Amino acid sequence: YVRLCHQRFVCEDVGPVTLIQGKDLIKSASLQYTQLLPCLCIEVWPAILDAQRMQLCPFKNDTKFLWDNIVYQAATQTLTWEAACPVHVTVSLCQLMKINDQCVDLEGTVNIATEKV
Repeated sequence: YVRLCHQRFVCEDVGPVTLIQGKDLIKSASLQYTQLLPCLCIEVWPAILDAQRMQLCPFKNDTKFLWDNIVYQAATQTLTWEAACPVHVTVSLCQLMKINDQCVDLEGTVNIATEKV
């Protein structure tokens, strides 16, 4: 069997399980996903009761897609970020300096989070 999953404490279902027959020594499987995330993994296991499962997480160091979860609410003037995967992050607001194009953290805005800021 093969499936996509989100690696949290356990690998949670993302899509359907695909059965690969034993006679198919080489077979490709198309696994559909909606968002490329660091916790997106491919899980495989044999068709045996209580078989050990193996996960491959090829995107675990690719965090650029986590930026897709930032939402600005104009009515409340709030900026919200919610992680789609369990990650430990330090976030802060910063001011872009025109002189050297560096972003300087604004005092009192640093937040350490794992889920939502």
